[in-house]
Amino acid sequence: MRIYIMRHGETDWNRENKIQGRVDIPLNENGRELARITAEKLKKIPFAAAITSPLIRAKETAEIIMGDRSAPITEDWRIAELAFGQGEGMQAKVNGSYVSVFENFFHHPEQYEPLPGGETLRHLCERTGDFLRDVTQRAEWKDKTILVATHGAAMRGILNNVRGESLAHFWMGNLIRNCAVTIVDVIDGVYTVVEDGKVFYETENG
Repeated sequence: MRIYIMRHGETDWNRENKIQGRVDIPLNENGRELARITAEKLKKIPFAAAITSPLIRAKETAEIIMGDRSAPITEDWRIAELAFGQGEGMQAKVNGSYVSVFENFFHHPEQYEPLPGGETLRHLCERTGDFLRDVTQRAEWKDKTILVATHGAAMRGILNNVRGESLAHFWMGNLIRNCAVTIVDVIDGVYTVVEDGKVFYETENG
């Protein structure tokens, strides 16, 4: 099995450095263009199915990538974005620095404590890990290529399960860019990262 895991395209809240979480913000026009460029680069990939977060920014990204393929697109809440509770809609950065309530989230994730109504990173890793196990155990997809459209933190949750990393290494050195693609091969239960965080729009989009 080969899995293409990607983050959704840009939204207005991404551009404004606002925390989105479960707020259902659509792609902006630049986000759609990033997805279209990525779709063009992936047009020869024989996706047998796509699985997307139910949030519109991920769903629209999946639909653009899949294009006119007849393969099914299904939704799975286990790859929805981390719930930030009362933090949703807040600025993540002010004057180039992360605000205090999100400092640990970005720099010391093992110490992150969510605001009221929020979700822990440990729970995020548990649900995305459960999703990953389900997908990779599907016998009908054993030799297939699957698209997974998700979000920045949720994608890191999936990849932390792939690599078996601790929460201290949640971000693996960097945040995931919009429409970045990580390719994972799964053979006999063994995960191999073939490509990590690749973007296809650098030349076209500056």
